[in-house]
Amino acid sequence: MLGRWGALGAGFVTTMLLTRILPVADVGVYFIVLSLVLILGPLANVGLQEPTLRAIASFIATGDHARAAAVARSALKLGIATAGLLSALVAVVWAGLCKAGLFLTEQDLLTGAFVACWMAVVAVETQLVGTFQGLEKIRLAVLCDGALSKLLAMAAIAIMFVSRGRATVHEILLIFILCEAATVAVALFCLGPLISFSPEPALTASASDLLKTARPFLLHQLAALTSSQSDAIVLGLFRPAAEVAQYGTAMRLSSLLSLPASAANVPLAPATAKLQAQRKWAELEKILQISGTGATAIAVLMTIVFTVWGELLLNKFFGPSYGAGAGVLAVLCAGQCINLALGQSMVALAMTGEQAVVTKIAVLSGVLKIVLSVVLGYLAGAIGVAVASAAATAVAKLVGWSAARRRLNIDTRIRLSLVGLGLKHVYRSLNGYIQTRQM
Repeated sequence: MLGRWGALGAGFVTTMLLTRILPVADVGVYFIVLSLVLILGPLANVGLQEPTLRAIASFIATGDHARAAAVARSALKLGIATAGLLSALVAVVWAGLCKAGLFLTEQDLLTGAFVACWMAVVAVETQLVGTFQGLEKIRLAVLCDGALSKLLAMAAIAIMFVSRGRATVHEILLIFILCEAATVAVALFCLGPLISFSPEPALTASASDLLKTARPFLLHQLAALTSSQSDAIVLGLFRPAAEVAQYGTAMRLSSLLSLPASAANVPLAPATAKLQAQRKWAELEKILQISGTGATAIAVLMTIVFTVWGELLLNKFFGPSYGAGAGVLAVLCAGQCINLALGQSMVALAMTGEQAVVTKIAVLSGVLKIVLSVVLGYLAGAIGVAVASAAATAVAKLVGWSAARRRLNIDTRIRLSLVGLGLKHVYRSLNGYIQTRQM
C-alpha cells in the first residue's frame, strides 16, 4: 500500500509539473501518447504476465521452486523477444503512416520512435512484475510496477522545471523512457538470484506452450486496456487537445480512488491462485470481501471531497486552465465507486481458471465503452466520454460479479459489517511492518 501511494503520488506530482512546463495542447498530446503506450505495451508482452504469475504461484504453493524458476526464465526470454519484435513493427507502421500523410504528419515521426521504445520497455517491465508477484516478492513487484520509474521521472522533471521552466513533449517522453529502462535494469539485477537454479531441459517451458497459454490473457488485456485507455484517444478525435488535457487531469485525480484496490491486487492475485489450488473457497471469499470493502469505503469519502471541491482542486493542482474538468471528475468518481463496490470479481475469475469468462466480459464491455464514447463524445465532449466510461465499467463489473457467484460460488460484494474489520486489519499490517523495520 505504501509503495502504491508513493508511486501514485509521484505520478500525480509529475502531472502537476507537466501542466506547468508544457502548453495545454501539448499536455493533451502527452495523454494521448501515454494511452497508446499503455495499450501497446501489453500487446508487445503478448499476455504473458498473468499466466506466468499463476504458474509460478502454483508451483511455489506445491514447493516446486525449480519448475517455478524455469517458467520464469522461459517466459522472460520470450517476453523480451516479442517486445523487441512488435515494437519494431509499430515503428515501421508509424513511419509509413507519417510518410503517407494518413492520420499523422512527418513531424510526428520522432514521436513514433518514442512510442515504440516506450512500449517495448513497458512490455518487459510488465513481465517482470508478473514474475515477482508469482515469486511472492511483493516489494520488488511494487518497485518494478511504476514506483521507481515514477519517482525518477518526477525528480528529472522537477529539475527541468526549476532550471528551465519549460520543456518539449519529446523531452518529456525521453525522460519517461529512460526512467522505465532504469527500472527494468534494476529489476533484472534483483531477479537473477531468485531464478538461478541449475537449468534442466525437462523443466523448461517451450515458447509455443507459453504462447498458447497466454492467448486468452492477451485478448483480455488488450480489451481491458483499450477500454480503459481509449478515453483520451476517442476524445481527441472530436475535441481539441486542450479539452483532452482537461479530461486527462480529471482522470488522473479520479484514479486516486482505485489506489487501495490496485495495491491490494499485488498480493491478492498470487494469494487467490494459491487458495484456489488448496480449495480454500471460504477463506478466499473473505479476503476478497475485506479488500473490496476497505477500498470502497475510502473511495466514497474521496468522491464526496472531489465532488464538492472538484473545480477548486483541479485549479489548485494543475492550474486555472483545468478547472473545467470538475464535472468529468465527479462522473468518473461515481463510476469508480460502483466498480469497487462489486469487489475483486475479475481477479478471482482470472486466477481460478476462468480466464475465458473474463476475456468475454472485457471484450464486450470494451466494445460497449468505445461505441458509447464515440456517440456521447461527439454529442457532449468530455462529459459524454466520462459517462460512457462509468457506464461501461459498471456493466462489466456487474457481469463479472454475477459470473463469480455462478462459477465459483463466492460473493465478492462489499459487506458494511467488514469495514471495521478491514480497517483493523490495515492498522495491524502497518503496525507490524513498522515494528519489523524498527527491529
